Amino acid sequence: MTDRIKLPEAWASLKRAFPDNKNGSRVIITTRIRDVAERSDERNHVHELRFLNQEESWQLFREKAFWNLNIDEGLEKLGRETVEKCGGLPLAIVVLGGLLSTKKPQEWNLVCDNIWRHLSNDSIQITQLLALSFNDLPYQLKLCFLYISNFPEDFEIKTEKLIRLWVAEGYIPHDEEIMEDVSLNYLNELINRSLIQKGQMRLGMVTTCRVHDLLRDLAIQKAKELNLVQIYDEIRNPAHSSKVSCRRQAIYSGMKGTLWLQQCNPLLRSLLFFDLYGESPKVEQFIPTVCKRFRFLRVLEFERFSGEFSWSLPKDIDKLIHLKYLGLRDTLIENIPESILNLSNLETLDLGEDLWGADAFLPTEIWKLQSLRHLIGPFTGHYLQIDNMTNLQTLKLVEDDTWTKTNPEKLVNLRELELSVYREREKKFNFVSIAKLKGIKILTVTLSNDHFFSTLQPLSYCRYLRHLCLNGKMEKLPGEMHVLLPNVESLWLGKSELVDDPMPILEKMVKLTELKLGYGCYSGKKMVCAAKGFPRLESLTLIMAKDLEEWQIEDGALPVLRGLLLAGHGQFKLPERLKSVLLPLW
Repeated sequence: MTDRIKLPEAWASLKRAFPDNKNGSRVIITTRIRDVAERSDERNHVHELRFLNQEESWQLFREKAFWNLNIDEGLEKLGRETVEKCGGLPLAIVVLGGLLSTKKPQEWNLVCDNIWRHLSNDSIQITQLLALSFNDLPYQLKLCFLYISNFPEDFEIKTEKLIRLWVAEGYIPHDEEIMEDVSLNYLNELINRSLIQKGQMRLGMVTTCRVHDLLRDLAIQKAKELNLVQIYDEIRNPAHSSKVSCRRQAIYSGMKGTLWLQQCNPLLRSLLFFDLYGESPKVEQFIPTVCKRFRFLRVLEFERFSGEFSWSLPKDIDKLIHLKYLGLRDTLIENIPESILNLSNLETLDLGEDLWGADAFLPTEIWKLQSLRHLIGPFTGHYLQIDNMTNLQTLKLVEDDTWTKTNPEKLVNLRELELSVYREREKKFNFVSIAKLKGIKILTVTLSNDHFFSTLQPLSYCRYLRHLCLNGKMEKLPGEMHVLLPNVESLWLGKSELVDDPMPILEKMVKLTELKLGYGCYSGKKMVCAAKGFPRLESLTLIMAKDLEEWQIEDGALPVLRGLLLAGHGQFKLPERLKSVLLPLW
């Protein structure tokens, strides 16, 4: 109630940054509390979203519940009866549909009977439905869902990070399957059940996800009951400054000193910091205390904890002998001491991918970390010895000085590689060494301006390659590109300086769902997409095609295109049927 009373004053100070210059701009505030909307400003127009009508509710439910089932008359009757009791509330409908989509048709009656027992006033109570969906999860999925309670409200969660955190926390069983694959399956299952929402997409994959506020509240409540996670947020909840007893701690705000560390459980297993940019103490002052006090840590995550000066990781980091995950994105980390080589259990070392930040200098003999599965950072300007790292799955970003001295045949589990080529004397870059990576799935290669790709032929040996990003000059695309790269689903070409229209070649890649032609890719004046071309392409991005004058699209081309992004293009007439899928730049 106090926050609601202060809202008009808070908005009055904030709106000074939005001058009223009569240009039609609007500020939209969303809230589930009508009182908050009405109190923020007397000139506000409160738009109350309506509930879905019966047919809209049924269509939404069908998309969620029947994506892997055939609809028969009995199931449709039961589904319509059930969805009617959702009262047109979209969240209730998608969660219910996600729950029933995992059940066999003969199980629907049992699930619906269970739901009827929680009815109030002949309508489904959303909190009861969410709890029912959670209770229906298998044990391992419950743990993965509850882990979401670590993340702040409305936080865009990087899916790669979430997957690796689940692995580091021990939530993924050790068996014959690769744990990251199992973890991804868990994430997709939670998405299919509508307990987690898709966020951003890149290279045909979900790169970020988020969770609805009500579902996050449920995760926090359940995690608190199990003493699984405790949140430290001095700004929003000063009461959390009390003694910390659980073994997983998430820090949102209030890090004004290190005294609180004395209140934490010394058996702490997980310590995550979220966006504490500008708060003191600085990370270099804080980590030594963590290293000495919390010897049982498995996960240590600092993201945007400090940002003023570059710093070095303390030598005492080797005291955290159980550490499996170390995240230091956006912290301007510059130097990693040799003592890190003593962390024999370390699986993920994530220093971020910001080329404009500080270069991360690692010990040359990083190969001694034999458990390492993911090595991420802008490792530019120095050599890393990565031979014999048989468990390594992710390696980015390294330069050719490291790669040319590496035997790729020993990297038997490498699935993602990001490589920059600047120093190699031979200006014609070839993929012979990369072709030896039999399990590679995601490949990004960036060349300096005086290098160019000589041929893509060796990539034909990379049978599992799904996502390919090439930033560099090419004399021309191979005419049989669809034969060389038959399984590529996402392709990004930049700085290629192609003279010939690339569309007649690319449109034959039948599995391609995402295509991005970046800056300097094509300098011609005309493009033609033939009939039946790009049969599966859903997303197309065209950047800086300033010389393009004509784009001809024959009937039957691009049949499933959903999104088209044009940036810096010339003055040409866009085909009428593409205007409906044109996306805004911002």
